[in-house]
Amino acid sequence: MTKAFVFSLLANSIVMKKYFMYAGILTVIGFLFYLGNIATSEWKEIKKYRNKLELGIAFVNPGDLYVVQDSLMKKSFFKVIGLTSDSSYCIAYGKDTSILPSDLGQSTILLKEGLLLDKHKNWVAEVLENQDNFNDKLDFLSKNEIDFMFSNNTIHGYDNGQPEMDFIFKLNLQYYFGGPLLLVILLLGLFILFYLFDMLTKALIPTKKYTILRLSSIIFVIVIYAFLNGKYMLFSSFYRDSSIGYVYVFLSHVLVLLAFQNISKRVERMPFEEKEIMKFFSIIILGLGCEFIFRLCFDFLLYNVQNQGNYDLKQKFTVFLVVSFKFWVLIASANFFNNLVKYISSLRRKSRQLQSVTAEAMISADALQQSEAHVNTHFLYNSLHAIAALAPVSPDKTETLALSLAKYYRYTTNRNDQAWISIKEDVEVLTAYLEVEKIRMGEKLSYSFEISEDAGNIKIPKFLVQPLVENAVKYGYDSETNLAKITIKAIRIGENRIKLIVCDSVNPFGDSMEIGIGLRNVKDQLKRFYSDRHTISFVNEPEKCVEILLNTKKMNQ
Repeated sequence: MTKAFVFSLLANSIVMKKYFMYAGILTVIGFLFYLGNIATSEWKEIKKYRNKLELGIAFVNPGDLYVVQDSLMKKSFFKVIGLTSDSSYCIAYGKDTSILPSDLGQSTILLKEGLLLDKHKNWVAEVLENQDNFNDKLDFLSKNEIDFMFSNNTIHGYDNGQPEMDFIFKLNLQYYFGGPLLLVILLLGLFILFYLFDMLTKALIPTKKYTILRLSSIIFVIVIYAFLNGKYMLFSSFYRDSSIGYVYVFLSHVLVLLAFQNISKRVERMPFEEKEIMKFFSIIILGLGCEFIFRLCFDFLLYNVQNQGNYDLKQKFTVFLVVSFKFWVLIASANFFNNLVKYISSLRRKSRQLQSVTAEAMISADALQQSEAHVNTHFLYNSLHAIAALAPVSPDKTETLALSLAKYYRYTTNRNDQAWISIKEDVEVLTAYLEVEKIRMGEKLSYSFEISEDAGNIKIPKFLVQPLVENAVKYGYDSETNLAKITIKAIRIGENRIKLIVCDSVNPFGDSMEIGIGLRNVKDQLKRFYSDRHTISFVNEPEKCVEILLNTKKMNQ
C-alpha cells in the first residue's frame, strides 16, 4: 500500500507539473483576452455619443441631445424625439440643468483626420437614458426656429450615430483595442498558417536543405508582412508608407527569428512542457525587446533629429506596448498550439504503432511457441525412441545420441524467447539436429551446408528452416539408393535479398502435393514476418528443392 501510494503521488506530481506549465501559457493568453474585452467595452462606451458640432454635423436627427448656452452663459437642453409630417422637430426640454457638467468642451481622441471621438461621454448617456430628466410635455420647433437657435447661441450637440469608417480602419481599431472575436480569428488563422507551413516545408524541402530553405521562406514571409504592416496597420509603424517603417519591422522580426532559432536548438532535448514554455516566453520577450530597440529607440533618435526634439516618447511607448505585446502573444500562442497538436499527433501515432507492434509480437510469440513445441515434441519423441532402441545393443551410440540431443536442446532453449536468429546460429542448430538424426539413421543420411560468406550474419525467424529440413529427413529417403542426401544453402542476392534452399534426393514434387503441419508453419511465419516481401517455390530441376526468397530491406533498417 505504501509503495502504491508513493507511486501514485509521484505520478500526480508529474501530471500537476505539466498542468502548471500549461497554466502559465494559458494565463498569458487569457490575460490578453481579458484586457481586450475591457478595452473593447470601454471603446464602445466612448464612441457611443459624438460631439456633432465639432464634427461639423449640423443635421438634427431623432435621438440627438443638444445643450444651448446663450450669451449670458445660461444653459438649457433638449432631446429630439422625432420629425412631424410637416417637417417640424418634436423635442422634449430638460428639467434641471444642474445635471449637466460645468465643462461641455470635452477632450477628444484624434483617430483619423476629421474623426473626433470624445473620451468622456458617460454623462450624455445618463441624461438621455433617464426619462425623468425631461418634461412630459413635448414642444415643436420648425427648421427655421432650429436654425435661428443654433446661429444665436452656443450649441453643443451629441448623437449616438456610429462613426463612418472603412473596413480596414474598423479592423485596425478592433485589433488595437483587442476585440476578443478578432483575436480568436487571428489566433486560429495563425495556427492554421503555422501548421500548413510546417507540413508543406517538410513535404517539399529536402532534409539536407531543410533548415536553410525554411529560414529563407520565413524571411520572405517577414518581407511581405513588413510591407503590409507599414501600409495598412495604423498603430504598428510610426512611419506609415515609409521605407523606414518597413525596415524597422523587417529588422526587428528577422532578429527575433534568428535568436529564437538559437534558443530552440538549446532547449530541444528538454521535456515537451518545459521546452514549450521556454519557447512561448522567449518569443514574447525577444519580440518586445527587438521591436523596442529597432522601432522605438531608433524612431526617437531620428524624430528628434528631424523635428528638434518634439517627440512624445510616453505616448508612443504606450501605443507600442499595446500593439506589440498583443502581436507577439498571438505569435507565441499560435506556435505553442501548433507544436501541441503535432506533439499529441505524434503520441497517438506512437501509441498506434506500439499497439500494432505489441499485437504482432504477441501473435509471433504464440506462433513461435507453437512451432517450437511441434518441432521439439516431434523430434524429442523420435530421439527418445531411438535411444530406447539403441540402448540394449549399442551403448556407445546411445551415449553419443544422448549428448547430441542435449547439445541440440541447449541451442534451441537458451534463446531468451528471441524470435530472430542469425543464419550462422541457425546452421549450428540444424547441425546438432542432423547429427542426432545421423546417429539414428547411420550411413543412410548425409548432409551438407553451402552458406555464402556474406549471408551468415543475416537474421531470419527462428525455426523457419527447421521444418523444411525435418521434412527432407522424413520424406527425402530414396528407397532405391537406400540414402537420404540433404543440402542446405543460403545465398545472398544483392544488398537486400537472400535465398534459402533445402534440397533432398527423393522423387520430384507431385502436382497434388499435400501440405503438412511443418510446411504450414513455415508459410505462416513468412506471411507474418515478411508479408508480401517473400516467395516460396517447389522446384524439381536441376534437383528437388524448396526455395525461399526473402526481401530483408526493412529488417536491415
